[in-house]
Amino acid sequence: MSSVNTTKFQFSWTGVAGVAFADGDAVVASYDNDNATPYSGVKGEGEVVIGNDRRATITVRLQGSSPTIPKWDKIDFAATTGEITDLPYLYKKVMGDNTQVMTGTCTLVRKPMPTSSREMPILEYVFKSSDTESVIV
Repeated sequence: MSSVNTTKFQFSWTGVAGVAFADGDAVVASYDNDNATPYSGVKGEGEVVIGNDRRATITVRLQGSSPTIPKWDKIDFAATTGEITDLPYLYKKVMGDNTQVMTGTCTLVRKPMPTSSREMPILEYVFKSSDTESVIV
């Protein structure tokens, strides 16, 4: 299994926690757009418009042997067939004395394709959220 220190971060989707993360950037989460957009007029006047765009992309990399994979595949199938519609996620990252927490709902938009290799594959899952909230506590 993984040598990644998962006491420093957690990611779960619909209550199913990710385990056996890949080394390196196991979870990468970021907002899709800036929170503010600067505009300038033809006379050089400027303004900054604050937006409420909370769309985010979360990429999770797991080892091919992760027991999370078949569970997330079942959740994705149930979401695709309409069996479930509420798909909450939670991402926590400990940064010294601070912890960043991101929550919302997300959809699995890209599943990994199988590969043929002698080494353990790294499988990358990409989630999209339209309602991400992020706080540092």
